Amino acid sequence: MRISTLLAVNAFVAMTFGIAFTFAPAETAAPYGVQLPLAGLLLARLFGASLIGFGIVSWLLRTADAGAQRAAAISIAVADAIGTTIAISGVVSGTLNSLGWSAVAIYGLIFGAFAIHLIRRPVAARAS
Repeated sequence: MRISTLLAVNAFVAMTFGIAFTFAPAETAAPYGVQLPLAGLLLARLFGASLIGFGIVSWLLRTADAGAQRAAAISIAVADAIGTTIAISGVVSGTLNSLGWSAVAIYGLIFGAFAIHLIRRPVAARAS
């Protein structure tokens, strides 16, 4: 898959969840078995705002130069590897219900796609 397509998919996923967490945090968390107190609602909205920002950056980087796209791919892969680990921990510990596996899948698939892209497209050798 082309990096521009991966960035567009990442933008769509980030924007979708970002809007949901920003404007309806309790309703977005509830299907995962999570009830948010007031402080949790605030943090969920901040998380949503960050996702919206990441979505916009991903969308804008679709047409950027290869170096900028590679930097984004590394950042997204690292963030989603960490997200996958945290989501697994949330499900295994019982913090999230079984729908939490969908979060594991989303983070894991995006991590995997960007990691595969990075492995298949190593940095070109530089002239010394």
